[in-house]
Amino acid sequence: MPAPVYLPELAAESDRLDYPVRPAVVLDTAYDSSELVVAQRFVYRHRLRIPAGLGPGIPGYAQVPKELRIDVTPERLRVTFLGPDWPVPDGSEVRMRVDRPGAYVFDGQGGRSLGTAQLAAWYEGSAVPPTPGLGLRMEEAPELAPYMPLFCRFLAEWARASYEAIQRRCEAGSPRFFRIGHGPAERTAHVPIRLPKRRLRADHLDPPPASIASPPSRVLLDRATLERIAPRTPGEWSPPEDSDEGPTLRVENAASGRSILILEGTQVAILEEGAKLVLEGLRPGTYRVGVLRPFGHRRKGPALVSVPGELVIE
Repeated sequence: MPAPVYLPELAAESDRLDYPVRPAVVLDTAYDSSELVVAQRFVYRHRLRIPAGLGPGIPGYAQVPKELRIDVTPERLRVTFLGPDWPVPDGSEVRMRVDRPGAYVFDGQGGRSLGTAQLAAWYEGSAVPPTPGLGLRMEEAPELAPYMPLFCRFLAEWARASYEAIQRRCEAGSPRFFRIGHGPAERTAHVPIRLPKRRLRADHLDPPPASIASPPSRVLLDRATLERIAPRTPGEWSPPEDSDEGPTLRVENAASGRSILILEGTQVAILEEGAKLVLEGLRPGTYRVGVLRPFGHRRKGPALVSVPGELVIE
């Protein structure tokens, strides 16, 4: 019996923040109702693998895993990225339908349609679609077979992979584990639920209840945690006269697409293309730095950077 799920009323349009939404190519009239439909909810815990050569990380500290929530019926799919450490903004959504190619997405830029093979480029934040690679570990579950074609099509498009290459494996089970690029995801929950159809519609209507925050750069650690990152080589530093500011690292992302900044093995910040940020709280000294692309492929490093100092990602 599907579990009951509490679903608050959708916010009125007047209660929403300013949110640029482009109409979908086709309205999803088939799912424009309060009729309940049985969906499967899957939750995955996702981590980004950081290469060992970029540093040891902070002793005793582990970043909170990100979550991926997938609600799917045989006809519709909605994916929500939950957590501040995703390359895309927290709360971003992907909507898909079985009878149409591509997807509709909501993120910090609003809502818009994506064509086939554009989901990987959307995640990367680059006009050039990457091919990060896809790995699956299936669990036998023939009762879920009707839900898997759309589920696996989402994974294939996210990874810019061939759906036909994984289709037969998806017909016999559900993913217990999957990996896209260097980001493994492990299933932590699965439950059948009942949802009103409109909660799964795959167009621009009924958007998220508020604008999704999307600053051009995001520092992922508070100052106290940044202070715990030990430099490879400690340094000395004296503040300028008439100033009580600590040493800073100024970072600019001049590369194509999003960049993930790694200091001494710890994920520190995410920068959109062209973004800049100032890191405060680091100890003076020399740090191992690495820069990863959203799927975990290495963009830069390991290299050494001094604090105080500047870093331009190219």
